[in-house]
Amino acid sequence: MTDLQKIKISVSILTSLDVAKNQEELGGLLGYSNKASFSQIVNGKTDIPKGFIEKLKSLDKNVKMFWENGFGKIEVESEELEKLKNENAQLMKKIISLQDELLDKSKPKATA
Repeated sequence: MTDLQKIKISVSILTSLDVAKNQEELGGLLGYSNKASFSQIVNGKTDIPKGFIEKLKSLDKNVKMFWENGFGKIEVESEELEKLKNENAQLMKKIISLQDELLDKSKPKATA
């Protein structure tokens, strides 16, 4: 993966995590007052300035981890992970309950 591809992914990560609302605001966080200057870097129309990647990585630990380790190591906050585990457990209980209902309905009824 090229640095330019990683920059584009980093922009997506940062905006999805609400570090910035959009690419223009992200450029402002990195010190670009002219949105075109930042856009030209992200779109590969100008060389990546010295120190740019380090500034980008400094905005969020997930972006730093992405640059260092790739996708597999992006951190999920423990609270969020616990919430997801609980939601998963509730969904599994619901699935089991629905399966039991279907099995009960599919059993032939005993006649007396």
